Amino acid sequence: MWVYNPREEIEFEKGQLFTNVDSFRAVLKDSVIQKGFPVVRLKNEKTRVTAICGIDGCKWRIHASPVVDFITFMIKSYQPEHTCVMDKSNVEATSDWIAKKLVPLVRDHPNISSQGIEAEMITKYGIKPSYIQLFREKKKAEEEIQGNFNDSYGKLPKAQILRIFVSFRAQKTGFLEGCRPFIGFDGCHLKGPFGGVLLTAVALDGNDSIFSIAFAVAECENKETWSWFFHFFEEFFGPFNSHLPLTFMSDRQKGLTLLMRRFFQILVVDIVAGTFAATSSSKFPGMLLNSFLWKAAKSYDQISHNEAMSTIKDINIQA
Repeated sequence: MWVYNPREEIEFEKGQLFTNVDSFRAVLKDSVIQKGFPVVRLKNEKTRVTAICGIDGCKWRIHASPVVDFITFMIKSYQPEHTCVMDKSNVEATSDWIAKKLVPLVRDHPNISSQGIEAEMITKYGIKPSYIQLFREKKKAEEEIQGNFNDSYGKLPKAQILRIFVSFRAQKTGFLEGCRPFIGFDGCHLKGPFGGVLLTAVALDGNDSIFSIAFAVAECENKETWSWFFHFFEEFFGPFNSHLPLTFMSDRQKGLTLLMRRFFQILVVDIVAGTFAATSSSKFPGMLLNSFLWKAAKSYDQISHNEAMSTIKDINIQA
């Protein structure tokens, strides 16, 4: 039985077995692309596949047909030698073929770059797709793995749905049992074909890494959608009160500060570090002061915060 080995070139032998005719066709196609020669399929039926080299005069030939179970395919005759000069053309490497080969690669390495894909195609199959081909075929592979927007949105109820709020119980448990008492809110536009905005709530875990605790998709970002988001957020994570030591952070867009005061019924004292740094640097210029300002702002404990503030005081008492 033929076994695929990604580290080696495909080599055929007389007597090799394949699961079925489709399996043999796929391996034959891979081999032709890998070695880089044109192929002519004299017979390409369920009961037999016969192929020869497409260059006139070349004696390369392969023939396979079913064994007694009429399903398993066997190579019955094989002439492996090429008596031609192969031109390394890869007309067999169609866009669908490339996308199919990228599926396991993209599944294992979802953030792989175009250069990484190109290197894989050159190393394994000796082909070098254009940048546009790489981009297009990677998209096809991602759709094969994840599905596409049209199919996903088509599964929603037919009634008009403007918004959806999602927070899993594991996110709530992770926040309450393993995160710092900090919640940040932000929104961003979705670049897919259906538009909308993504509203998010995140926390910081014990390793100071971002931990997502809730998200929503809405038609736009305004006071109404944030009010809607806070309603479900407070229902799932609340109630919040002045006795619960939580810090909320936002960019103060769309009236978020007022909304947080209203929904969570707590005192909200917020200041944007970036805005403060910009104002401070105009009055007290200098990279050293600015660096310690950010160190104080990003401190997770009182000791390091006080150390940074003390250094600022030593550099410039007015600052």
